[in-house]
Amino acid sequence: MKKLLAALIAALFITISTQGQLSGNLSGEGTMKYCLVQKSNSAGISSNSNPLIAHCTITENQSCGIYLAFTMDVQIDNCDITYNHSNWHGGGICMFGANAIITNCLIDHNTCDDSRAGIWTDYGATLENCIITYNYANTACGVCNHWDGYDSNYLNSL
Repeated sequence: MKKLLAALIAALFITISTQGQLSGNLSGEGTMKYCLVQKSNSAGISSNSNPLIAHCTITENQSCGIYLAFTMDVQIDNCDITYNHSNWHGGGICMFGANAIITNCLIDHNTCDDSRAGIWTDYGATLENCIITYNYANTACGVCNHWDGYDSNYLNSL
């Protein structure tokens, strides 16, 4: 019984580490839950679809934690996005032509050589019940909308 229980618990978690970038696996309406994504040499998660990313820890990735391009209705829920780094924009989450609903997430200790260490978006995002703290960049450290006319919504977030 103990072996069966251990196997079932292990099956609930996916670990991607060292050089494991998850890219292309989040096509269509993909779902990624209960994952540890760490130490990728590029973005930890990269997607141009409408995924649900939930209950994941995304940490210590280069190029950014989550990279979203030209997609709408992305849902990121109950994730810890920490200690990621980007040379350009969005150390934690970088969104180009993308919109996301981000709920119950910790976005913490991400860094960026250029600007917008926590979240960078050119289209806007909705953040609800999120904590965005201790992100560092040369300019604009927390959340930044790049283009005028697109706004982000912050609900019960710090």
